[in-house]
Amino acid sequence: PNDISYNTVITAWAKSGTGPESARRAEEILQIMKDKNLADVISYNAVMHAWARSGDPNAGERAETLLRTMTDKSNVQPNARTYTTLIDAWSRSTADDSRARRAHALLNEMEDLWKSTGNERVKPNCISYSAVIHAYALSKEHRKATMACELLRRMVQLYTSGENVDAKPSLVTYNSVLNACATSTRAVERDEDGESGVNLKHIVRSIYKELTSPSQNLRPDHFTYGTILKACANLFCGEPDNPKFVQEVFERCCDDGQVSFGVCYQLRQAATSELYRSLIPEEAYNAENGHFSIKDMPKEWTRNVREQRRRYRQRK
Repeated sequence: PNDISYNTVITAWAKSGTGPESARRAEEILQIMKDKNLADVISYNAVMHAWARSGDPNAGERAETLLRTMTDKSNVQPNARTYTTLIDAWSRSTADDSRARRAHALLNEMEDLWKSTGNERVKPNCISYSAVIHAYALSKEHRKATMACELLRRMVQLYTSGENVDAKPSLVTYNSVLNACATSTRAVERDEDGESGVNLKHIVRSIYKELTSPSQNLRPDHFTYGTILKACANLFCGEPDNPKFVQEVFERCCDDGQVSFGVCYQLRQAATSELYRSLIPEEAYNAENGHFSIKDMPKEWTRNVREQRRRYRQRK
């Protein structure tokens, strides 16, 4: 068998969904390839992907070991996909509380390698930056939303300046920043000294304003609206201006045809009982238990909902 045959089998194991065992089997095949001098960057990337999808709590550590072996003991050079897959593995490493910082360190390593060598194959792109933001959103870092927002602003600066046009933020990027805000444990994230901090309400509302601006090419989807409402419920509930903002967000969501089950669920958490009742149509509201029926919502409210699972699309 040649390298293509081996890589095909590794990829099959990575997609098999059999947990850590699939990653171990993929790594065994990689070792056979290394012994025969057949391993290439595609081989390593596929095994890292297997660890990222394995569900192993130490997936990041296992995948990073492969990167270090790859760069220290072989002639195989990593590319942007290598680093992004490794960042993804760290974001899923539940055994390590520093997973977001480990992911961020890898992004910094990518940037340094690209700038020092001029190698375009390792230049960070939107997917690389977004994967680190996603890692912060999944983490328990006490400044997770602040760090995610700083990365978003850096992406905007890199793109608008022309320094790295591949860093242009996508809707997934913005949604991940919103998710970092919605899952934070505090409405104001303070610095280590505790003297200054970032109000997450300002981040959430500025992103909402930016995405709904007529000059913005990106348009919010149901995940955007649902996550904004989730932030309102988790962080801003009880603030005087929260009901007005919740109503504005939901009505804009209706106009955009992005009302999904998730949006309605988060609306119920974010809105007062009276506001929630006033926003849900009579035919879609169960007065006995206060539940909603998504199938009975006006069709124009749900017309643009796409429920397919989001995936990072990467090029080899």
